Amino acid sequence: MTSPISQYRLVTTDEDALYIIAEIAKSGQVHALDFETTGLRPQLADVRLTCISGPAGNYFIDHLPCAPFADYALALAEACPWAVFNAGFEGRWFDYATDGPDVVLYDVGVMSKAKLGGRPLSLADMVKRDLGKTRDNKHLQTSDWSQAELTQEQYDYGFEDAEDTYALFKMWDEALTSQQWAGFRVLNDAWRGTAEME
Repeated sequence: MTSPISQYRLVTTDEDALYIIAEIAKSGQVHALDFETTGLRPQLADVRLTCISGPAGNYFIDHLPCAPFADYALALAEACPWAVFNAGFEGRWFDYATDGPDVVLYDVGVMSKAKLGGRPLSLADMVKRDLGKTRDNKHLQTSDWSQAELTQEQYDYGFEDAEDTYALFKMWDEALTSQQWAGFRVLNDAWRGTAEME
């Protein structure tokens, strides 16, 4: 089954972006975060979209009209713990932009493995297995995120990644026992070493 995505707000000014980050920080709750980038390495590419889903709302910041991600990185890192699909990917952008702050990232793939074990899965496979939802737009992952005007499909795709990540976080947050949470933290905290090896 393919579910319609929720409503989200496109943020195109620095004032709105900083207000939203402050509201997320005030909530004190975990939110999901997903980056759409113009390449795989922060030394050679940029974050185009910062996509956010959680209790304080659904947003994405377009860094072409707004300031670059680096200008928001520290505020985002301090705002809340972030649920992500691949902590090594999102984490390397935070570390590059802020010289390695103590950003807290909960990798939903590692949460799943702490409960079920098994091999790594793609986000689309996890969404299908755990949420019963089929994603038919994953080809947009490799689309051109540097173009001046993104398509509605690209915006929808970027937000849906964040929305699905938040749904997975809520599912596994409820499912993990205290012992499984402890195991998760050991694996999850290794993301910086894993990113360096990659």
